[in-house]
Amino acid sequence: MSLRGFLAALLALLLGGCWIGNGALFAPDDLASVELDGHYEIGANFPEGSTRQFARFEALGDGRTRIVPLRSPGEPGAEFAEDREALLSLVAIPGAANGWYLAFVSEDETEPREVQFYIARYESARLALHAPNCDGTPRRDGMERLFEDGGSRTCRFTTREALLDAAREGVAELSASRIFPVEPVVTIVPADNEHEIGEDEAPE
Repeated sequence: MSLRGFLAALLALLLGGCWIGNGALFAPDDLASVELDGHYEIGANFPEGSTRQFARFEALGDGRTRIVPLRSPGEPGAEFAEDREALLSLVAIPGAANGWYLAFVSEDETEPREVQFYIARYESARLALHAPNCDGTPRRDGMERLFEDGGSRTCRFTTREALLDAAREGVAELSASRIFPVEPVVTIVPADNEHEIGEDEAPE
């Protein structure tokens, strides 16, 4: 799966049994200011396959961060991934420890659209995205369960209060001591110095 495929997967609500809702649930003032400018290596594990690619992250000054696909190092002559940029937004979760956020990825559109929500952990310049499971999410006002083909369920949140309450419960579960750690679906780490990508390799 290419980085374009990875971004398309996040934008297309690929993961079944997830949390979704309209990005308009959160206003610009709700977004957390997290310094993510720089070049990153992105690793993702989806049912359709895994990918390790590179991107440039650019803070837009309004709480969102633009993700720009870049050519992978060590592959001279490789074509750029399809130029499909995406925007990453992080929202602080009330009652959760510092470094835990609700995250969603969207396109740069005028009209807000439905997005998939993740629980994000930011620590030591690394960002990990966990995909919540609707089946394990307790029922509450401001949330409805949608049944999909195959019997899996998706939780659609209609209020920010319900979503943030569920996110706080998710952080408590992820933070609990356990024998087998819960692996994130996406890891975003700074690119190694030997793999730094020059500005001239960015898409036009």
